[in-house]
Amino acid sequence: MKRPMIWWVILFVLGVLLGTICTMSQLGIVIAGVVLLFFWCLKIANKQKGAVLWGVGICFFVIGLVVTIGINEKIQRLEQLGNQKAIVEGTVIGVEQTATQNRYLVAVTKMDTDACRIKVICETDNAYEIGDVICVRATLRLFDVATNYGAFDERQYRYSNGIYLRLTQVETLRHGDNTESLRSRLYVIRQRMQTAYNYYLNETNASLASAMVLGDKTHLDAQIKELYQENGIAHLIAISGLHIAMIGGTLYHLVRTAIGRYDVSAGIGIMFIVFYGMMTGLVGASLRAMIMLVVMIGADVFGRKYDVLSAVALALFVMLLWKPYQIYQAGFLLSFGAVLGIALVVPVWNNLFEHTPKYLQGFVVSVCVQLTTLPIILWYYYEFPFWSVLLNVIVVPVMSVLLVCLLFCGIWGACVKAGQVAPGGLYEAIGMIFARISDGIFCFFEWLCKLSEKLPAHTICVGRPAWWCVFLYYGALVVFVFFSNRNQKNHKKKQQMAMIYGMLMIMLMLSMRIPRDLTVCMFDVGQGDGILIELPTRECILIDGGSSSEKQIGKYVLQNGIKYYGKNSVDYAVVTHSDQDHYSGIYQLIDEELIAVKCLILPKIANPDEQYQALEALARYHGISLRYMKQGNQLQIGNAKLTCLNPSEKIYADKNQGSLCLVLKYKQFDMLLTGDIDAETEQNIVWEQQMQLKGIDVLKVAHHGSATSSCLEFVKQMSPSIAVISVGKNNTYGHPAKETITNLKQVGAKVYRTDQNGAVQIRTDGYQIKVDCILNNR
Repeated sequence: MKRPMIWWVILFVLGVLLGTICTMSQLGIVIAGVVLLFFWCLKIANKQKGAVLWGVGICFFVIGLVVTIGINEKIQRLEQLGNQKAIVEGTVIGVEQTATQNRYLVAVTKMDTDACRIKVICETDNAYEIGDVICVRATLRLFDVATNYGAFDERQYRYSNGIYLRLTQVETLRHGDNTESLRSRLYVIRQRMQTAYNYYLNETNASLASAMVLGDKTHLDAQIKELYQENGIAHLIAISGLHIAMIGGTLYHLVRTAIGRYDVSAGIGIMFIVFYGMMTGLVGASLRAMIMLVVMIGADVFGRKYDVLSAVALALFVMLLWKPYQIYQAGFLLSFGAVLGIALVVPVWNNLFEHTPKYLQGFVVSVCVQLTTLPIILWYYYEFPFWSVLLNVIVVPVMSVLLVCLLFCGIWGACVKAGQVAPGGLYEAIGMIFARISDGIFCFFEWLCKLSEKLPAHTICVGRPAWWCVFLYYGALVVFVFFSNRNQKNHKKKQQMAMIYGMLMIMLMLSMRIPRDLTVCMFDVGQGDGILIELPTRECILIDGGSSSEKQIGKYVLQNGIKYYGKNSVDYAVVTHSDQDHYSGIYQLIDEELIAVKCLILPKIANPDEQYQALEALARYHGISLRYMKQGNQLQIGNAKLTCLNPSEKIYADKNQGSLCLVLKYKQFDMLLTGDIDAETEQNIVWEQQMQLKGIDVLKVAHHGSATSSCLEFVKQMSPSIAVISVGKNNTYGHPAKETITNLKQVGAKVYRTDQNGAVQIRTDGYQIKVDCILNNR
């Protein structure tokens, strides 16, 4: 068996993945099956050495399984403590500063009277320092889960970093002396370097420098961060493997050249890497790069050949053994994906195209990394910047110069205490030279990003691919790499394989987001409405989008949700009426140009209010076509049709009565979208539509389930199989009303609520209906 470490770690990863879905009660069955598999492997193994290697591999699998299930059991116990008061003792090991309050990372040693070894986030206005021993009385809270498709899941993110609870309503009982001398001293150095950046650079560039060199994104300019993300160079503003390799590797080779001793230079290099990692936080790509760099230095010292794949396997094993849930973290997967792309795909490319000029090698590496990480990018971010391949070819080499300048600027400023005392004269001039070079490079990066945004096909939005597409993509990539290495001498076969692989990748990419059904998603927008309809012909309709309880709905719910479904534009945005909880998010989408809106549809009423007119003016300003609907109007899109039942073109004293009420019809499927109509309007609809509309499949319950809507006569006439209520959790209006729920259950409707189920997704081929809720799928 060649490279046994790689195969052992693959089995370990399989154990981790299985452990995330298994319980302790199922562990015995799984281990019994593994033992049987082990004896079967012993039977078929022809050599004793092979049997031993298989046995070690099975041990790796069991370790991954047991460790992950143990973490699961711990999480389940801790989740039962949510909203309870407790006395917590521990040591402050990190700081997260926010605009409103401080967040401290605390390594807990005791909770009430029980010994406890976990990490928590302590949210408080009190001032602590790294290394402080604290004892607090606090309320234990769970982190928020994602309640919308495409939303950020804070709980999963924190779990992947080994943090399981947060402390709120904190009362300090004891505040002991600083005990973490090394960690606290490194934190002081970090603070001095931040102060130096603030002194030498402007506010925006200082925040970028702190993020790039120190891993502190607290004060990172939001617009610059978004600019880097949208252009595919966001990896520059994080402590990545690139940083560690540049700093640690360069230092090791410089010291070795200067003193000529491998052991001393290795010790200095490794010590610096470890201290730098402790100062910036041992997470993600930086930890992976540290482990690989230590292995490389060790191989150099002992005169052994450095094997990249074995080093990657070791890093993967160590990191998942420490924090198994990292396997679901985007940064973790992208980091390992990029390294594997360089180690496996680049050699295949060079084998297929043997005469590639050296000046194109940077482009080759960028393309291979993009090929390897593309499904991960689409799974977590739903789109990819097309020109990022070329952009990275330019910025990565320049980044090495920028990093040297920022490191010198920060270290020099920390030594002369720039920002604390005026350095003056030569001291200040030296720091300013490197600061001005850094400013120029930052301006160059920003100019490149803005130029990239002007190019055609800047961003390609595909949406989250199906899991089987991701599986087939990587399966095809593995097969391609394997057979390319076996047919190194046959040039014709290599060309044929390259062509077949390219065609297969194109087919898989196209199939990643081909809707075959009509999809309706009711987002969880808090107290408000927001419904996305995706038609089989790829058109996208947004029915309302606003909230009175949540801010930035357009950016954090609607934009992400629309991209999750593979769209970066909306064909029709329908505002049923001009209440804030129905249009605030749509207004933000248009005003900040987050999502392109092609047509805005408003109710045709005789007395539009100020908010209604503001929406009209905004649409005209951005060149969006306006359309008005009233009773009897229809909108036909392919096999789907929207028919308007309300309003009439008249004056409404209550704007809720003038809400657009629409029937969505697709083959044999129909859904009634009611806005905020009241019982009087419902009765008018019953009287007017008693022959045409009866026995619908899905009812969007009017006015968030208010007692003033969903009268029994109307509910009986509609007789829905499924009723969906968009309502805010613990809202002050008492929505949904008990009588509304009673009326719906009386006709046998299955009721879904966004405050309990999160976003509700309905898929139909026009005949069969499938309902999924994001919280029910956890």
